Amino acid sequence: MGVVRQRYRRRCLAAFAGLCAGLIAALPPVARAATPVPLDPEVPVVPLGPHIDLLEDDSQALSLADVRDGPAAERFRPMAAERLRLTAGSTAYWLRFALSGTNADTSDWLIDVGQATLDFVDAYFVQSDGTVSHQVSGDMQPFTARPVPHRLPLFRLPAGTAGPLDVYLRVVKKAPGAVQPRLWRAEAFFAADGARRTIHGIYFGVLIAVGLYAAFVYLSLRDPTYCWYALYVLSIGLFIAALHGYGGQFLWPDAAGAANLPQRLLANAALLMPTPFVRAYLRTWEILPRLDRLMRLHIWVGMALFAVIPLLPHGAGSLTPVAHGILMQMTVITVILSAFRRRPRQAAFMAAATVLWLPGIVLLGLRTFGFIADTPAAEAGPEFFTGLETILFAFALADRVRHIDAARRTAERSAADARGRLARQLIESIDRERRRIAGVLHDSVGQKLTLIRMRLSPPTAAMAAAGSTTGAAKRTGDGLADLADEAMAELRDVARSLHPYQIEALGLSRAIEAMARDALHQASIEAEIEVEPLGEDLPVEARTHLYRIAQEAMTNVVKHAGASRCRVALRREGDRLCLEVGDDGKGFESGRSVDGHLGLIGIDERVRLLNGELAVDTRPGSGTRISVSLPVDGTGA
Repeated sequence: MGVVRQRYRRRCLAAFAGLCAGLIAALPPVARAATPVPLDPEVPVVPLGPHIDLLEDDSQALSLADVRDGPAAERFRPMAAERLRLTAGSTAYWLRFALSGTNADTSDWLIDVGQATLDFVDAYFVQSDGTVSHQVSGDMQPFTARPVPHRLPLFRLPAGTAGPLDVYLRVVKKAPGAVQPRLWRAEAFFAADGARRTIHGIYFGVLIAVGLYAAFVYLSLRDPTYCWYALYVLSIGLFIAALHGYGGQFLWPDAAGAANLPQRLLANAALLMPTPFVRAYLRTWEILPRLDRLMRLHIWVGMALFAVIPLLPHGAGSLTPVAHGILMQMTVITVILSAFRRRPRQAAFMAAATVLWLPGIVLLGLRTFGFIADTPAAEAGPEFFTGLETILFAFALADRVRHIDAARRTAERSAADARGRLARQLIESIDRERRRIAGVLHDSVGQKLTLIRMRLSPPTAAMAAAGSTTGAAKRTGDGLADLADEAMAELRDVARSLHPYQIEALGLSRAIEAMARDALHQASIEAEIEVEPLGEDLPVEARTHLYRIAQEAMTNVVKHAGASRCRVALRREGDRLCLEVGDDGKGFESGRSVDGHLGLIGIDERVRLLNGELAVDTRPGSGTRISVSLPVDGTGA
């Protein structure tokens, strides 16, 4: 019986305890006072999450009096976490906590609410005597009107507080976000913020450097790829700057109620610009026409969003570019994977950059929406990965410059080869035609003139012997004979100029010497000729080209230089033949040494055909010196 009574007694007690628990649960909630936060000067930072009570105000109509003493005060619940995730909508969040040990100097303490993109943050400080002080911050508040001039929403504790201090924070953000309140010693906060600003400075410095690099390359090459890359770097830099509060601090410090619009537009630009850049870099219209049409559609939609976003509600205006950006990035990833078959090197750069870009964007989203703690690593992660991505893109563009330069050099070599072949064919054709004309003049016209001269001489002599020729007839016959002699002499000169028979008769060196002395003597120019017996082991074409080079140089001296003295030298220096023609004439502008003078153009082409080097040293009033250096072996071959 004793055992039965004990069991019955235990059952009754359990039933009574359950009834009490049910009654307590059915009672209306009672406001709970937050656990006070001690102000310890030895502790630089205190996370406030475990000490905060939270109240959600869906109507955004509650005032401080309502949440202090009204029925709404009973709805506070412990936040029980270091950070609070904010949902998109029209909810206001009230955060309540108490500070103890406030007899010390409280003005040295700061409340850091967290993200710079919170729309409105009101801070109410209620002292033990009922005195209330109010501060307002947030990115919808002009920077110049913030209680603490900083990119983040900060609040300084009121000075001279005696006794406990109750703090009420009202947070409003129409787009998703997060709040991670912390209490800082001012000195510790600004030291930590200085480190963050250094990281941001390095990041923005890298963006500025690679952006300017791309802009300068675009101005040089006019390749739209570099323009799109510069715009992408600009958009991602401005977006990150706005996200960290630098936009409100430096770009639109006096904006009141409109700060969110630039952030949404910059977010759309940062998500849009990779698409035209990847499209231009991979030239998808050549290798992936169907996907290229889809990319163009995304670009047009992204451009249209710049006009649509200002008309959308704040939450929709923030989420719409994000949703479209996700679709664009899926398309870009598909394009990159598909491009591996046609352009593997370029696609590899794009794939590596995407591997770096995605973790940065994921970290940014997780931190912004409050899924991970707002630590220095979480804050610097997006900058680290996107910075590496932009640097990798810069390497890709540098590689593109290298390929463009290599293609340009190949094209220049092909053009030079084609030009050399054309010049060789043209000069050889000219020389062949000269030899043909010289042969015709010598063999046909020359022989006919000789025959005419021979036929003029016997009749004239016979008539003179018979005494039957008048003086006038005799003079006429003599004149015709003289004209025939002059014509034959001029014909021989023309034939020699068309085809240098002297090379075969005298050798190259003596032919050049004879040609130079004759040309300079006829022009009454003092000649100084130093010609060594060289060049007989050269191919026939090479000797002809070298003779023509010297002949053209002599022609320039006689016709254009206005010189009184000329020096001609032909010598051997090691494994090269050197021809030099210098005069003391009027000279010309050296910058136009070849392109401005047809004679020098011909000399330059012949030197190229002989794999030689041409140097023209001249200036107005100081004469001209033409130096030609040719390789002995293989010249003209």
